[in-house]
Amino acid sequence: MRYELTVTILDRNRFHYKEDTQLRMPGRKDLFHHTDEDTLTRISK
Repeated sequence: MRYELTVTILDRNRFHYKEDTQLRMPGRKDLFHHTDEDTLTRISK
């Protein structure tokens, strides 16, 4: 099992994240591998 997360603060209202997850699941020989990334922007205080 492995989980890695990188967060970059872009400015006061935005940040970017990138994640990489690897899980061993019952019934599977190989690792389940999932990646995701996005930039989020605050729209309200």
